[in-house]
Amino acid sequence: MTKRQNRIGTSIRDDARPSGRLMVDQPWDALVVQFSEIALKGGNRRLFTKKLAWNIKKALADGPETIERTHDRLMIKTTPERAGDVARRVAQVFGVSHVAPVRYLPLDFQRMKEEAILIYKSTGPDGRSFVIRIKRANKQFPLTSTQMEQQIGAAVVEATGAPVDLHNPDLVISFQVKQDGVFLVGPPEFGPDGLPIGVSGRVLTLFSGGIDSPPAAWMMMKRGCLTDFIHFYAQPGPEAVMDSKITELIETLLRPHGMSARLFAIPYESFEMALLTSQVPQELELILFRRFMARVSAAVARQKECSAIVTGDNLSQVASQTMANLVAFDDAVDLPVFRPLLAHNKQDIVDLARRIGTFEASVRPYKDCCSLVARHPDTNPKLRIVRDVESGLPIEEMTATAIASMSTYIIRGSSAGKEQNP
Repeated sequence: MTKRQNRIGTSIRDDARPSGRLMVDQPWDALVVQFSEIALKGGNRRLFTKKLAWNIKKALADGPETIERTHDRLMIKTTPERAGDVARRVAQVFGVSHVAPVRYLPLDFQRMKEEAILIYKSTGPDGRSFVIRIKRANKQFPLTSTQMEQQIGAAVVEATGAPVDLHNPDLVISFQVKQDGVFLVGPPEFGPDGLPIGVSGRVLTLFSGGIDSPPAAWMMMKRGCLTDFIHFYAQPGPEAVMDSKITELIETLLRPHGMSARLFAIPYESFEMALLTSQVPQELELILFRRFMARVSAAVARQKECSAIVTGDNLSQVASQTMANLVAFDDAVDLPVFRPLLAHNKQDIVDLARRIGTFEASVRPYKDCCSLVARHPDTNPKLRIVRDVESGLPIEEMTATAIASMSTYIIRGSSAGKEQNP
């Protein structure tokens, strides 16, 4: 099986989809969940695996599955009928490298040969190439991994006439030899890797509803962050936001994880009113609006115990995201601003949006606040001038009014409910 790395840094294995027949027809005992980066956490590994197990449990909350933790993997007890669906759902959880069905076998080399032959005969047409892969954790087992691979492979060839292909086989038959038995491992469903959500703290994502902000939030979630969302709206009221694509997009991000998040809906009105009564050059309107959003977001983040702000900014993608304009944005806040998409090509971001299921909703028409402000900002504003013009606006009053008018919602994957404003 081949693995390629797409340009935005997300593992994709195009040909590694598990066979539905193999998943269902074989009497699998469990699913084994492997992780990669978590394995490097040394003394903190237990905390990370505990969080991963908890996140998987939430993702499978509607099922009867149970999860067992060991030092190097998680085991999910399920049924053969549910194994395929459970594997696909677990493979969307951050922190998972791959998940595969397993059958428990005794430490019996002859039994391993028989099972390999059975797997080959029962999972597809004759003539397919195959390879045997062995991982031997039990060093007391009398044969080495290479010896077992050669002898089991020879037994399959003798019984079926199948060709061996060490580099690009049609079927991989895998065994893991443990201290107390053998795992026959079925075809894997590959996950996103990363870290379990919740191990890296909480952030607040500026969420416009465009193409970029959902992938930005997704990438921060992949690095273990819980994320809440803040949206500045120009709709008649916050109820219109709840009926828009904004909640749909957030639900899409949360649904695979069975998690909830807060959405803070902020009206654009206080900035608009200040703009009407001031003398702001048109080329600075959007820059000052972004600084207004930054100030409000920082205040909400502190109030709601979020440690940083996240944006979908992409360096020089549009006029408001030049180096000078990003500096002007950061100058307005005293919290870290994370930009996970900063150095990526636009096509990479579009590809990721398609893959995580947010692209179609993102490109639907929506009345974004930035479209109401002058569209041709200065691409190289002088920070001194920006601050000077901004000093003519009632910044503290605008910020306080916006926060006082904020509506707070809880988004729970497929449903949403309004929470009492603090």
